[in-house]
Amino acid sequence: VETDMLRPRIRQQLRNREVAESRTGTLPIRLQEIGLREHSTGAGKQADVISNSVQHNVPAWSIFAMFFIVIPIAGNMIREREDGSLLRMKLIPGSYLAILAGKMLFFVGICVLQFYGMMLVGIYVMPWLDLPQLAMGRHHGATALVAAGIGLAATAYGILIGTVFKTPNQALNFGAISIVILSAIGGIWIPLEVMPAKMQLLGHLSPLSWGLDAINDIYLRNGSFGYVWKNVLKLIFA
Repeated sequence: VETDMLRPRIRQQLRNREVAESRTGTLPIRLQEIGLREHSTGAGKQADVISNSVQHNVPAWSIFAMFFIVIPIAGNMIREREDGSLLRMKLIPGSYLAILAGKMLFFVGICVLQFYGMMLVGIYVMPWLDLPQLAMGRHHGATALVAAGIGLAATAYGILIGTVFKTPNQALNFGAISIVILSAIGGIWIPLEVMPAKMQLLGHLSPLSWGLDAINDIYLRNGSFGYVWKNVLKLIFA
C-alpha cells in the first residue's frame, strides 16, 4: 500500500519539477518498478492466503462462541450440587473422574461440531452475501486438533467456574464477563496486529488468542502440525 501511494507522488513531484523548468511535461527520469517475490511459510507450495473480513471473523467468532459453553457447564455443575445429583453420582461404584471425563468428552464434541458448523457458514453462506469464501488451508487434521484443543480449554474453564462459584448467578455473570474480556484483549474483535505493543503482550495471555493464532497458522499460512503444536499444548495444559 505504501509503495502504491509513494510511486505516483514521486512521479508527480518530478513531473511538476520538469514542467516548471522546461514546460514540456516530459519526465526524463524513469522510476524502476519494485519487484516482489512471494515465499510460502507453510509446508505447501501455495501462496499464503490474504487475510480479509471473512478469514478473520469466522474463525474468531467461532472461538468466541465455543468458549460460551462455560455457561451451561458451570450452571449444570451448580445444579447438580444443589439437587443432590452430584452426591448420587459419587456413590456410583468406580471413580468420579470417569464420569467427569465423559462429560468433558461430550462438551468437547459439541464444541467441535459448533466450530465446523461455523466453518460451513463461512464456506457456503458468506459467498451468497457477496463476501469472500472462507479458505480452510490444506491440513484438515491440524484444524481438527486445534478445534478439539479449543473445545477442551473451554470445557475445562467451565468446570473451573462451576467448581469455584456456589450460585448460578455468580458463575454465569463471571463466566460471561470474563469471556468478553478475554476475547476483547485476545484479538477476537480486533486483530492483535493493529493493537499497541503493550496490548499485544497482554492479548497473548488470553487462551482465545492461542486458538486464533493456531487457526491463522493453518488458514492463512498453510501451516501443519508443526506450526500449531505449541498453541495446542497451551490450550490443553494451561
